[in-house]
Amino acid sequence: MEQIRIAIADDHKLFSAALASLINQLTGMEVVFVAADGETLIKEIETKDIDVLLLDINMPNLNGIEATKILRNKYPDLKIIIISMYENKNLIYTLVELGVNAYLLKTGEPEEVGRCIHSVVMEGYFLNDR
Repeated sequence: MEQIRIAIADDHKLFSAALASLINQLTGMEVVFVAADGETLIKEIETKDIDVLLLDINMPNLNGIEATKILRNKYPDLKIIIISMYENKNLIYTLVELGVNAYLLKTGEPEEVGRCIHSVVMEGYFLNDR
């Protein structure tokens, strides 16, 4: 299998840099770009070939929910993983209805990121045990 090409969209620079570093250490994965807001994400993704997007919900200039709506329409095969601090079941259900492939909590274990990415690429979804 080729490298899994990943984008990260999160407005917390320290978090997104640490997440990119973690992913780039995993075999078969590379972070292609990091965006700090939704508008930049939409512009960047138009010029890059991305397999998986790790997307925060709360971002300036276009939040993760609005970005998901746009991306799902333009790129139906893109795997979208929401990565958030919110443990709100209604929010998770709404995002699943919008077509996200997985929902990871920022409080989760680092090892879960790699498992989640592999699962959405191979199976189309990821469910954690929480």
